[in-house]
Amino acid sequence: MDSQHKVLFYGNSLVLAEVQATFKGYAGFKMIVLNQPATERELLAFNPSVVVFDMGALDSDFLFSSDAP
Repeated sequence: MDSQHKVLFYGNSLVLAEVQATFKGYAGFKMIVLNQPATERELLAFNPSVVVFDMGALDSDFLFSSDAP
């Protein structure tokens, strides 16, 4: 079992960069940074525990309508 939580940072805003910097100080988190548009399939392939994104930075409407478990 994977003991690290995968945190996917999706976007390139200054706010996201600051949140990402905060996570660097804590063990147990694997950070994945994606700063370009991606399809739903590409995002789900990372199998993240959580996705952190800036709603104003990217077109992220499909994140709210996903059928993924």
